[in-house]
Amino acid sequence: MKYKLKELKQFVQLQDRALKTRMKLVVKKYVDKPELLKKNGRSWEIDESIIFEFEPKNISIKKYNFQSFISVSFADSLSLSIISKIIEVVYSDCKEFIDDGLVFYYTIEKNKSNNNHIHIITNTPVSYQQKFYNIFSIYSICNFKMTKIFDIKNLNTYLHKDFIYKKLLK
Repeated sequence: MKYKLKELKQFVQLQDRALKTRMKLVVKKYVDKPELLKKNGRSWEIDESIIFEFEPKNISIKKYNFQSFISVSFADSLSLSIISKIIEVVYSDCKEFIDDGLVFYYTIEKNKSNNNHIHIITNTPVSYQQKFYNIFSIYSICNFKMTKIFDIKNLNTYLHKDFIYKKLLK
């Protein structure tokens, strides 16, 4: 699905001016990828797979009280859009049993066999591991791992890495 720059405000938390400034950087990065970013007259057509480029660059670890790191790799090669939909459904399902402000910060990466997999950092304790696994396994056969976050410094480095796709759900 393609979006215009002003339509991105529904997905990202940036003001008009900041969106335009960020657009200048995105144009430079995707100049040779017209399937992801294309100028149409005076407006831009922005593919949904690069919306993460417009997200705020710094995610505060302390603000969201991240507690757990989740890795999920699927048996089948799933597209970015399918994985994003699965995560949004899982997020919505998890909100039902988590009382105080569930936060997911997720990234999608490619593994060595060129399949997409995800990493999620959440403010949910590891004690919810089985519930998360049960929800993810409804949608696909997967390898699932959930661990407690111990090293904040490494987590901060990880949050600022380049990924195929990343998004904050809260």
